[in-house]
Amino acid sequence: METMGDRIKRLRIEMGLTQEELGKRVGLKRAAINKYEKGNVENMKRSIVEKMSSLFSVSPSYLMALDESNSEKNTIFQLYNKLEKTRQERVYRYTEQQLHEQENEKVSQANFNGNDNDIDVAGKVAAGLGTQNFDKTQPLFTIRMNKEDIPSDYDLALQVTGDSMEPTFEDGEIIFVKEQDEFQNGMIAAVEINEEAFIKKIYKEESRIRLVSLNRDTDKNGNRLYPDFYADEKDELYLIGRVVL
Repeated sequence: METMGDRIKRLRIEMGLTQEELGKRVGLKRAAINKYEKGNVENMKRSIVEKMSSLFSVSPSYLMALDESNSEKNTIFQLYNKLEKTRQERVYRYTEQQLHEQENEKVSQANFNGNDNDIDVAGKVAAGLGTQNFDKTQPLFTIRMNKEDIPSDYDLALQVTGDSMEPTFEDGEIIFVKEQDEFQNGMIAAVEINEEAFIKKIYKEESRIRLVSLNRDTDKNGNRLYPDFYADEKDELYLIGRVVL
């Protein structure tokens, strides 16, 4: 049975696009496209589904492999299509939430081969509001990953929570961090501020640090959903390390 990742890869190749070219068309990095094609990220945002479907000239249901000849799947999809758009959006958001919870609850249920390694995830870093789940002493959980997706030089693996660093870093994505002591302008870093952990782009400004989100989305009034914020000498600031890109 063809999965969503299989279809994305096949349609991309049929259009003669590289992963990097497809990423540019839909607003994602090559690494994100690679993860979708390998099935490492099942929870694709609705906006990305719509962009890819339009680019490939297929329906969202086809792209997401919801059209398989399975009566239960077909029944669910038929019911979904009967809903008004606002209700469809509620169902989609609820489904995303359920899938996210399911993926976070399981360590690994698949069969892996010699191309996989166990990765100890030390904790979570927030792409939005801070999280206190970063633990310097023991891993939060262990996950298996393909060796090709693991950098050769890193010190910590952390999980992203929230969407303020999209499209570069997706909610639930595992990132790899190289420990260092010095802040560098423009670096993407994992930091602790007052015992809350973040992943942000960092800029040094005189006696303070500016933390920038990559997500440029705005509300209906044009205000950024994730504005810049600052840390200075009054804050307890700790540089966990540089995110390995």
